Amino acid sequence: SRSCGCRFGLSQRRAPAAMAADLKQELVQSIKDLQKSDPLAHRQWGEFCRSQATSTRDPAKYDVESLQSFLGIKDTLSLPITLEDVQAMSLMPETDHETLVQQLKDLQRSDFSTKDRWIKYCMTQAGGVRDPAKHDLESLQAFFSLDPSEPMPVHSRPQAFQAAYPFPGKGGGPPPAGANRRPP
Repeated sequence: SRSCGCRFGLSQRRAPAAMAADLKQELVQSIKDLQKSDPLAHRQWGEFCRSQATSTRDPAKYDVESLQSFLGIKDTLSLPITLEDVQAMSLMPETDHETLVQQLKDLQRSDFSTKDRWIKYCMTQAGGVRDPAKHDLESLQAFFSLDPSEPMPVHSRPQAFQAAYPFPGKGGGPPPAGANRRPP
């Protein structure tokens, strides 16, 4: 009897196309998941899209080769870390203390305003301790939860600072002998 051709015909020709569609969907989902879980990867994807001279950031609009290319070079794309990246990272439950400490140190090296805010935070709300490694996870998360557009709350001389430097004035030391005397 004569075969309908389905055994070796059209259905097998669709199998590679179906596999390619599955691969593309898998790559698209990988990139979307990566963007949701990693703020830096989200920015890297944006840079990759700009390098492709396209205005779309939707991974589904790219071909398999482009998606594979991004995943292959993603870790070589170097972007400076931003405060927004670390703020988003600090909210993720899987973020650990050491990661936040390192991110804050890196951020202080590249962003003077964050370094200045960290110093103010430490002096006003964290007992004057400026080394991020000496802060617990909750303290680091509290710092990153502050809105950078808002002024840093200022308290008059925190207790730890006041205990270490009980005297007011320049240098925190006692006034020089005779400095409080008024001339006769």
